[in-house]
Amino acid sequence: MSLNTEDATYSVVIESQIPIESICFQSDLDIELLEQSNGSINQIQGVKGLLATYRFEDVTTTRAEIKIRTVEGTGGDLNAYILPMYEPRVAQTVTFSIKPLCLH
Repeated sequence: MSLNTEDATYSVVIESQIPIESICFQSDLDIELLEQSNGSINQIQGVKGLLATYRFEDVTTTRAEIKIRTVEGTGGDLNAYILPMYEPRVAQTVTFSIKPLCLH
């Protein structure tokens, strides 16, 4: 995960050797997933933090770069559950640490 100070976003990059069907994101932080061109976001509203699923349109996707935006001054973890396209359908969990930053 890398920070882009120009537009105040993080770039989350996830790569896999097999195609990815979807990535589920969960966090206690208020995080905004920004729209990407190669998939669709389903985000559950009314919960504190983030609970969302990112589904890919291309069945051969093995790399995902997703931009997120956080509230400045808050830190915590972003959990990503990566679901493969093929059997066995076992999710892999990756946790990203988000530091409380000030971009002024």
